[in-house]
Amino acid sequence: MKANANLHLAAVVVVAAAVAIEALSVAADWWRSDPRLSCEHLLYWGEWIDCMHNSGHLYVPDLEALAVSWTIAGVAMLLGRFAPWYVSLVLPAAAAGILVMSILVLGPNQLFLGSYVLSALLLAGFMCAPTIGACLYGMSARARRIERRRLERAVTAFD
Repeated sequence: MKANANLHLAAVVVVAAAVAIEALSVAADWWRSDPRLSCEHLLYWGEWIDCMHNSGHLYVPDLEALAVSWTIAGVAMLLGRFAPWYVSLVLPAAAAGILVMSILVLGPNQLFLGSYVLSALLLAGFMCAPTIGACLYGMSARARRIERRRLERAVTAFD
């Protein structure tokens, strides 16, 4: 039971850190957006989408990346809850692999170590943390379910 509580606590901490990093990043991009740039006057969807993806609205691609990463995290949580642990770790391992590859590709292009570390933390917060936290939560839910079934069997065995 103690291991299950530790898994649940680790999941909550990782997900809370991911939400904090993502909220700060999106809020900073929204704060830096140009208030004079408006896309409401455009008639066609294609023009509006192009306008929303320009440099004045940096928070829009961030929100799209968040939607994708939390969708993947939801799948990882379902895998963690219903699949064995060796299957449920596929998505977090893939996210960590993509993170490492992205950091290696980003490395030579960064001029300062601080911006390199910040980029790595943002990538980890956007890509890995939701998936790993959701997978840990799913695994803790699976462990709770298995423990509950084991206790029910033990009680019915003595009846």
